[in-house]
Amino acid sequence: MLLCPDEVSGFVVDVTRKYHGIGSIVLTPCTTEQVSECLKYCHERMLAVVPQGGNTGLVGGSVPLHDEVVLSTKKMNKIEDLDAVPPRWVHLRFSAVDDYLHQAASSDWWPEGFSYDPEDDGTAIASLGVHEHWNNASDRQYTRNLGTGEGIDLKYINSSLTTIPDARVQEVQIAAPNPFSGTTRFSRPEQISGSSTLAIYTLSGEQVALFNFAEADQVIWDGSDAGNNPLPDGLYLYSVIDKQNGARFSGKIVLKR
Repeated sequence: MLLCPDEVSGFVVDVTRKYHGIGSIVLTPCTTEQVSECLKYCHERMLAVVPQGGNTGLVGGSVPLHDEVVLSTKKMNKIEDLDAVPPRWVHLRFSAVDDYLHQAASSDWWPEGFSYDPEDDGTAIASLGVHEHWNNASDRQYTRNLGTGEGIDLKYINSSLTTIPDARVQEVQIAAPNPFSGTTRFSRPEQISGSSTLAIYTLSGEQVALFNFAEADQVIWDGSDAGNNPLPDGLYLYSVIDKQNGARFSGKIVLKR
């Protein structure tokens, strides 16, 4: 059981650091019997419980919001048994997925006497992939980030980039020609007012050009960004936002020189 605030702090925030909760007690059972005893104790005293495995979810579902008891399964990390004959069921301690994956990623961690030969050619496979833990929950660095190995390299999205809004939009095709090589012309359809803006994005969500229909019913784009730098060939997205009624429209344009 964890009661120290410094130890509990890592259990009240999710992996994305977006969802923060409140918690003061973390239970860390090692067996299913201990899980049962923990839940029985909490049930008899009407204590709310939040189960938590690797705490790697992306929606905050394992974060305690109202000082619930956190039931962590981090210590339930062993393979209990492995059938010797097909279908070779693997018996895990409850919710030991995280460490089971760690074992599967390297034959160094497999149970004694076990080998995996999917091709049935007498050559056992040495690994089922890459699975590793980051250095800590704050820095979240893996071996490639740290320069200590050839494992996982965690990348971050640049939050300063302008991205396409999440609001639901209507698809509309207003560009011609499409694909284009020199220039293309965006024509304002009737359902879009003159107070509309036209933004062009890369597939990664970076805005590269911005126009408006205030002065003309057509906008000409030559495949350059806001700094008049030629953009590479490829598929681009455009978004039209009508400032008069809030309507949103989107479409696709292909640049092929």
